[in-house]
Amino acid sequence: MTYFLAEFGLIRRAADFANIATPDLQSGVNGAASPTHLAIPDFKSGMLGAASPTQPLPQPNEIFLPDAAFDSLKAFAISQEADQIMAFFVQKGCECLRLKNYVGLLETPDGTQIEILPKTASNAAEGRATVLKMLRCLPDAPFRSLPTASLQSTSLPLWEVFITAFLEEVTKIVQHGLQKSYVTTEENQPFLRGKLLIEKQLSQNIFRQEQFAVAHDEFLENIAPNRILKSCVLTLQRQSRSFSNQNRLRQLRFVLEDIPASPHVETDLLAIQTTDRRFDRYATALQWAAVLLRARSWAGQAGKHPNTSLLFPTERLFEAYVTRGFRQHLPDFEVIAQDRSQHLINSHDGKQKFGLRPDLILRKNGKVLILDMKWKWIDASQPYKNYGIDQADLYQLYAYGQKYEADSVFLIYPQHAAFTQPLAIFQYNESLRLQVLPFNMALPLSEAIKACNKLFE
Repeated sequence: MTYFLAEFGLIRRAADFANIATPDLQSGVNGAASPTHLAIPDFKSGMLGAASPTQPLPQPNEIFLPDAAFDSLKAFAISQEADQIMAFFVQKGCECLRLKNYVGLLETPDGTQIEILPKTASNAAEGRATVLKMLRCLPDAPFRSLPTASLQSTSLPLWEVFITAFLEEVTKIVQHGLQKSYVTTEENQPFLRGKLLIEKQLSQNIFRQEQFAVAHDEFLENIAPNRILKSCVLTLQRQSRSFSNQNRLRQLRFVLEDIPASPHVETDLLAIQTTDRRFDRYATALQWAAVLLRARSWAGQAGKHPNTSLLFPTERLFEAYVTRGFRQHLPDFEVIAQDRSQHLINSHDGKQKFGLRPDLILRKNGKVLILDMKWKWIDASQPYKNYGIDQADLYQLYAYGQKYEADSVFLIYPQHAAFTQPLAIFQYNESLRLQVLPFNMALPLSEAIKACNKLFE
């Protein structure tokens, strides 16, 4: 069963709310709780037991899980590895789990899947499209290969979209033929072939003169890259719920029939890091295989309690997405990301201290702009609460502006219903001002950057 949940959402135990009112499936809400605890079969998409992708994500968001799934996530939440991802607490005598600023997929051992989507999304389809757009901008990751069509492919859950992308890459490899390589094999056999291993011959065959301990090379498909692909295909066959993906996985399993699965996946994953140029065409497929086989948090968490934990820190995704947009769509500016040339303290005991690292520096015709991206929620209707802006962020931008001698500094937050227009300008002093801008994730990246550029000018 598949559930949709916004980041920072609440997970409750269904048994604690056994008398909950029947949800109104048309409006997507009832007086007591979100209906996202229900799974509605989507036969059009070919999914088994998947929830409708256009189901609303009301704010605040919460879902209700059966005991087995909840207990698995609870065990995960109270482990040290989940500190950054999920919190466990008790509210009015009921156990609760609160997600943090991560998006992606969680799957418990009983098969329960939870898609965690951005809070800015009004429904699951929009949230999934936003996640896929941001993932495509992660550097050194296979998500760059996600086809543009996937950004609008709202009928498949994230896990199935990833599987589809992996299948596309493996199909390309198979169409051009599997790569072979020479593999050194050591054997004890009745004839001399290849290189005689003197030490083993003396230790093993001193009384068996008819046997030879030899090493010889064979040109085989049974090599680490192909074993990893086979292992991934077999693993995904057990996990995929899409009829289309299952059919393609069966076809690939037949093609890879003569290749054994990897006996030690981590060993083979380590081995493929040193492959030569002949395996360049394997690169993206092997990156996907590593992600799907490990199925662990992108932040480095192992996810040992959930069956699958493929989670991404939203702050990092947003930063990578906006950075790529400025690099691609502001050709007139020099764009510098994560600059480390300045320090807050110029000299202490003869050394510089407290390095500064602004997200982006834009330079054009002697003009310097500093940009910092924050995945936080700004409420333009609450000036008396400083719109939800952290005071520490204002200090940080002031330091950037002074040290880099910037003309203006900018805080960029995701746009949502309560924050659609830039806030009034914050004037630090006569020479430095701060602008707080909304970034529209629903627009194509080029259009969103163009809207920012108008404000820069």
